[in-house]
Formats: sequence, structure tokens, C-alpha cells
Amino acid sequence: LLDVTAYDTAYTMAVQGLHAHIGNAAGRIAAYGYGDGSTVHCTENFAMSYGEADINEISSYWNDPDHRLPATYAYYKHVGAGVASYNGVYYYVLHACYTSAGTYTPGSGTNTTTTATSIVSQIIVPVVTATPQADGSVMHIVQSGQSLWAIATAYGTKIDTIKQLNSLTSDSIYNGDELIIYPAGSMPTPLPTATLTPTSAPTRTPTLVPTAADLPTPTSQVAPTQAETGGNSIPMQTIAGYAIVLVSVIGLLAMLVKLSIKKIK
Repeated sequence: LLDVTAYDTAYTMAVQGLHAHIGNAAGRIAAYGYGDGSTVHCTENFAMSYGEADINEISSYWNDPDHRLPATYAYYKHVGAGVASYNGVYYYVLHACYTSAGTYTPGSGTNTTTTATSIVSQIIVPVVTATPQADGSVMHIVQSGQSLWAIATAYGTKIDTIKQLNSLTSDSIYNGDELIIYPAGSMPTPLPTATLTPTSAPTRTPTLVPTAADLPTPTSQVAPTQAETGGNSIPMQTIAGYAIVLVSVIGLLAMLVKLSIKKIK
């Protein structure tokens, strides 16, 4: 029985990624039926490793007086161990227990027989949660190796709630029992999870700075030369200038002639 409690504890710690004891080891183990109602005393060791650890590594983790109690304290008569892994992280759990009566022996009572309608045995079977039915209710069929504590943990509810829904007067459950986990319409609605919508970063358009090769080459306006206009023709402006000079000269000569005629008379 303690192998089952140790495995269930290791499995729960692995799935939830715990780094500390769950707490109340004696109460959790008694809920599996250990002690037949006597006062239960238990100690719990756990270790975790990234990848499998061998027995020497685990021994080194527990090599101190408190963790050696299962071996050094004579009252601890019953021991069980379990290992579970999740996402490559391994959890190792050891349970050691005794009862106040001092005469309890796991497996000696009716609670540990393994017939088709018996209480859960020491076969380790993880709890797989059931799909809600059409009316919203959730039913779970007990498998060998499961406990109320493991079932309640898997479904996120409480042992007392399951017991009340199914009119159970003890923590004993049997292979094949059909348990009401949530009645119709009472399945808790998961809280909405915020979803981050990725947004694309604004695209920056680079501003192109023109280079010397991109800029247009300025074309200088060169006055046409004689070679460009062809032949030896004289520009019209030059001819007009010559004409003005010639007219001026002729006018001057005419004036001189008039003056000369006056003097002769």
C-alpha cells in the first residue's frame, strides 16, 4: 500500500513541478486505508533530479539524520517507494509508517485483498480524468491502484466532496466503482487565459539618399561656335554694328563737306 501512496505523491509532485513536500503525509496515507483507523505516524522523503538518478545519488540526497529516520528509527515498520517523471524531471518518494497500536500489518486485513470488487490494490495506475457527459456531469470509474486522494487531486476537487456526492462513509473505494466527481451543471468553468496576439513591428521604409551616380549630370549651355554653326558666316549682330558705324561716318563726312563749302564762299 505504501508503494501506491509513494508513487501517487511522486506523480502529483512531478506533474505540478513541486519543490517542497505536499504536507500531512500521515493524513494522506491514512486516507488510502493504512492503519485500519489507528493513529498513523509517517515520514516522507523525496528527491528530484533532471534525468534518472541511481541509488547512490539518491542515498547522497538523503544522507543526513532526518532523512535516515526510516532506517534508524525502530518504530517505522512499513516502507514503500515510488518514482515518477514529467518533462524529464524525476521525483523519488519514500514513505515509512507505523501505527499507535503497533500491530497493524498492511495486507493482513480485508482492505487489501484483490478480488474483482475489492478495495484498490498496490498496483500503480495513474488517474486519467474522464470526459464530461452530455449533461455536464463527470463520472470516474475506479481502477486498481487509485485512491480518493489521487482522484480528487487529478480532478481538482476535495475528498470530502467526492464522499458526500457518493454517500461514502469511509475513504475506502473499490475497483470498478463509478464515482460522481461533478454532478450535472457543476463542472467549474476554467478561467479564461489571456492570449497574446502577436503584432508585427512597423516596417520602416528606408529613405534613399541619392548618390553622385544617381543624380542627373548637369549639361552646360554652350553658345554655338563657328565650327558648330558651319562655314564662316558673320553673325547678324556684327553686320548691324558695322552698318551703324558706316552711317555715322557718312553723316560725319557730309557735315565736313558742308563746312568746307561755306568757307570757300
